[in-house]
Amino acid sequence: MRRLFAPLDDALFDRLFQPLTGALRERYGLRRDGVAGFFATAATICWVLARLPGLSAAIDAHDTLGTVARSVILLLGLGALVSFRMMVRRVRAGAANPLRWTMLPHRAIVLLLLATRLIQPSGPLVRDLADVAMLLFAAAALYLSACADPPPVRPARRGLLPAES
Repeated sequence: MRRLFAPLDDALFDRLFQPLTGALRERYGLRRDGVAGFFATAATICWVLARLPGLSAAIDAHDTLGTVARSVILLLGLGALVSFRMMVRRVRAGAANPLRWTMLPHRAIVLLLLATRLIQPSGPLVRDLADVAMLLFAAAALYLSACADPPPVRPARRGLLPAES
């Protein structure tokens, strides 16, 4: 899988997300983990919006098994997205970002699901839009969280600069 997906993954990092991270840092002072957390939160909201219609229909139909199954799926997704957000916060700035390599399978799966959802819509328009938005936000969060932080800016030392004449 790495051999097939790595060129696309590297291109997305090098051409889109790493420059975007640098631009957001320079122009607005936004850090990588804060922006990734924002997108993870947006993905969480879209996940809930995509799952609520099915859960509501199961409750209205008095389908106990369907209600329990949909509730479990909703809670598992929420748990995964909240865990991801907590993991993003733990990555130290200034060090090599381990998420670039460890989250490679996750990025591949999210992009595959996104492509599948765009090619073959399956349900009502609102649910499809919420699913597509959730996958877009999740992909952005995965990529932005795995971008490298710029090196810290250190103040110039006195005595190393040439004396003015």
